[in-house]
Amino acid sequence: MAKFDSYQFEDFLNDDSFITWLKYGTDVNGYWQEWLNAQPLNLNVYNEARAYLLTVLSTDVIIDDPQHQQQVWDRVEKGIIGHERKRATIKQLRIWSSAAAATICVFLGGLWYYNSKVEITTGYGEHRNVTLPDNSLVKLNANSKVSYYRAWHWHKLREVWLQGEALFDVKHLNKQPGDVKPNEQFVTHAGDVNVQVLGTLFNVKSRRNNVVVALIKGKIKVSGTQPGSHSYIMNSGQAIDYQKNDVNLRLVNSLNNKPLAWTEHKMMASGMSVGAIIENFEDTYGNRIVVDSPALLNKQIDGTISVRTRESTLYMLANLLNATVQERDGVYYLKSK
Repeated sequence: MAKFDSYQFEDFLNDDSFITWLKYGTDVNGYWQEWLNAQPLNLNVYNEARAYLLTVLSTDVIIDDPQHQQQVWDRVEKGIIGHERKRATIKQLRIWSSAAAATICVFLGGLWYYNSKVEITTGYGEHRNVTLPDNSLVKLNANSKVSYYRAWHWHKLREVWLQGEALFDVKHLNKQPGDVKPNEQFVTHAGDVNVQVLGTLFNVKSRRNNVVVALIKGKIKVSGTQPGSHSYIMNSGQAIDYQKNDVNLRLVNSLNNKPLAWTEHKMMASGMSVGAIIENFEDTYGNRIVVDSPALLNKQIDGTISVRTRESTLYMLANLLNATVQERDGVYYLKSK
């Protein structure tokens, strides 16, 4: 019965027990009479609904007080108007909420697009050519990854991140050498080193906590990311070997492995240790090489070594060391003859 206390005009008309009570005089369990005896606060609403329903159900004309009849019809009209307003309000709220949801989705989508990166990777033994959105070219060595902002043109700098080794051929944008705008700069992040360029050709190798930058042509600025690190201006033909704060600036021709040899699937060794050759093989193909004599790791090699396939590299290395090769569980063992 307590629920009757909150009934509005429409609620009475939608209640089957109310209709039965008025039409047949049947009061299930005496609820309606008991409720009326309690003189509820919405008794006037009950009377209006009762009069309206009796008008509908009666086959005889029911003469009611004109004033009361007007109140009933005013109530009906008010209910209809209120219902229409409610529907209009709900519709408007749905439109607003849909617009707000769409705005949030657009904002979040834009934020994701602005901060997300495109990542391009190579597997073991794989090379890949990458064209950046500004038409700069990147040749990616095996077991390497280059990434850049998806919203490339929304950022002030042209930036790429490198893990592994790559050759960069950067498109020259600035027209005035002495007036370089932020969006004309190109920065490569590799390990603990940032390489800032304008338009140039350079190779970056970032492996085993060691970064080697070889400048083929142009001019670059190499800076360490660690506190207290220095910056170095490099010219064509120079290379820098950067391991934390241990920096070695030298000529490209003095490197024990020519920096662009890998683009032709080769190592061009000049006083290159066997240990360094093995590291290069492991970085390229992912397999370990174990030698039976640690002293062999310090042996220096001169000459060209093919790295086109795993087998060709192992074959040439075995010949250079006069050793046999055995493979167990993906590990290659070099044993001196």
